[in-house]
Amino acid sequence: MKATAFPKYAKYITHGPKGHIDIDSFFISVEMRDRPELTKVPCATYDSRRGTPITSANYLAKSLGIDSAMRVEDARKICPDLWLVEERPEEYKKVSDKFFTIIKRRAGDRVELYSADEAFVDLSKHSYEKAADWTRELIKELEDELRVPISGSVAPTKWLNKMMTNYVKPHGFDVLKSEADVKLFYPLKVEKFHGIKEKTGKKLRKFDIETIGDIANAPLTTLTAACRKTFGKMLYYRMRGDKYSSYLPWDYMVIPWYVEIPATTIGNTIKIEFQYPEHIKGRIRVLCSKVSKRMEEGRYDGRTLTLGMRFEEDGNLKWVEKSKSLPAPRYFHEKEMLELLALKDLFDKIYIPKKRVGRVGLRVSNLVRGWSQLRLL
Repeated sequence: MKATAFPKYAKYITHGPKGHIDIDSFFISVEMRDRPELTKVPCATYDSRRGTPITSANYLAKSLGIDSAMRVEDARKICPDLWLVEERPEEYKKVSDKFFTIIKRRAGDRVELYSADEAFVDLSKHSYEKAADWTRELIKELEDELRVPISGSVAPTKWLNKMMTNYVKPHGFDVLKSEADVKLFYPLKVEKFHGIKEKTGKKLRKFDIETIGDIANAPLTTLTAACRKTFGKMLYYRMRGDKYSSYLPWDYMVIPWYVEIPATTIGNTIKIEFQYPEHIKGRIRVLCSKVSKRMEEGRYDGRTLTLGMRFEEDGNLKWVEKSKSLPAPRYFHEKEMLELLALKDLFDKIYIPKKRVGRVGLRVSNLVRGWSQLRLL
């Protein structure tokens, strides 16, 4: 994939320093700001609307092994004295709005809103020294206004920004001037590679890839065998820097806050073993889970869901699909919403009783990025 394949967005591809600003443990930091007694105890926010998962934990709780997405019951087993605070979405949205207002006031169109508490700024017209000074000044202004801890970095690509900021957290800042500086991360476990979760880490270890350094030294064929083909290529190209920048144009782009990311679709298909409706619906739920997870990992939300079925009759194959779109600006990525649209709105419009279904497919389109945390209400 070459950067020239996206001429509409070519002007946003830059080579040079990029700033990254990220609020540390966003939700719980807001709670600790408003309730100082929480600063000395392990504490976390939780969402009672979604099965009580932990949504944000302070660093004292993280040091004990508690992190976001963990169920409250499991967190209590690790730390019986954990302080739990129910989310206040309205307050977080106020902080988020103020966070971006300040950044956009200073950076103008050079800012990409990555999530509710995180942004990238294109500083390619500056030297790394000036870019670092500018970013430090912005972080100080944000901390003075919002009274929450913020970490940041300056680096040549957004991926290195993420790696560096995570490396210096909490409340840290540093600069990477060259993509060759990625060697700093070589001793870290593969799960510290931004984008690699526990499941992918286990797959990589089957190929004796334990550290980020091992990823750097692995051939492309090994990485694509260990992971999905596209993900394996991404690992390979990212470890080799600017030479392969045309294969990863998004790493070099800071997309203005008003421009939608030009992603296409996220989807998957699955084979059908048994020919009765409840089995087919069960396989569709599996698809919803997989697609939702990929969207969450990529920080994507979508507005249109398409469900398709391949019917087989007398050796002939026929693919039938229907779509359902939500009116803008409503977007979704949650598994429950995918299931609602696929099973309640689309299934009966496609399924034909007594006709053999060989495969079902699900995809989400009209994608935007970074909306999921912004849609707190």
